[in-house]
Amino acid sequence: MMQMTDALVTDDPWTQAMRQGDFAAAWRISDMGLRARMSRCETCWHWPRHHQFVWSGAPLAGRRVFVRCYHGLGDTINFIRFAAPLRRQASSVIVWAQPALMPLLAGAEGAAGDDLAAQHVADAHRVLRPNGVLVILNYSYRGSLDRDRDEVAQRAADHGFLVRNFEACGFRLWDAVAFELRRTE
Repeated sequence: MMQMTDALVTDDPWTQAMRQGDFAAAWRISDMGLRARMSRCETCWHWPRHHQFVWSGAPLAGRRVFVRCYHGLGDTINFIRFAAPLRRQASSVIVWAQPALMPLLAGAEGAAGDDLAAQHVADAHRVLRPNGVLVILNYSYRGSLDRDRDEVAQRAADHGFLVRNFEACGFRLWDAVAFELRRTE
């Protein structure tokens, strides 16, 4: 039988609740801490990214949700299963994850990114004047330049842009794939 060491003993109520399997209590403790930080207008930008609080606790129904994966690869793989139920509630879910996992996550239910790319092109059409230029770097990480070229061309046509240039490795110091789109109307 394993014995608790002093290193595992803590006075932190949240950790105690989690170790006891009292997840409802842990959520209440977490929510109280979030409300306290929000009421004090506390910032966390100077903290390591994986410790920053970015969600206010507001309802997600009908909202665009951006999920950031900053912990290990295993955590991302484990928790991506919640993207599907989240997607059923939110209007869209965008997952920002480690590049090594992109091929795996591309097929995860609810972890769509296609609507993000379309939204960016639509937003660019809204804010750019005619003849304005949109440059897209690294459209996807799936490794299919032909598929990326076809999708960018379709998105450009859908939102009033012409693809003026496509260059694989168009930069001297960066291996980005660059697409140059010009607004037509």
